[in-house]
Amino acid sequence: MEALVCREIGDPTLPLSDSSPIVLSRSHPVPELNSPTAVRVRIYATSLNFHNYLQILGKYQEKPPLPFIPGSDYSGIVESVGERVSRFRVGDKVCSMANLGSFAELIVADEKDFTLLDHCSTGSLQHRLTVLKATLLSSSELR
Repeated sequence: MEALVCREIGDPTLPLSDSSPIVLSRSHPVPELNSPTAVRVRIYATSLNFHNYLQILGKYQEKPPLPFIPGSDYSGIVESVGERVSRFRVGDKVCSMANLGSFAELIVADEKDFTLLDHCSTGSLQHRLTVLKATLLSSSELR
């Protein structure tokens, strides 16, 4: 799968090159379902937030070990589920927030971390959608 990988602390505004802190990996390992309640999502929308920028600069309070895939909030479509997942099935549209990892084609998280977007196209999320807003949207049956 493809993923933007931060391999060293530095300026993320530099163009992608052999010396930039971020590289585009075209052969990054596909994340495995790591528990019976894990869900793998194909990411269709993510956003770049200021804390993502600060993480790559090394100036955010949380400093993940290198290398890491930046990115936090995202929406997408469920691609596979663990054997004990009960809330979601393959093909469901979902959104979530992660500490890291949304600047990739695929991400894995526990089913409790997702909100179902049954009344909203993943491509129509025009601004950063928090989990609270997503919950309100899905529970209010807005169309």
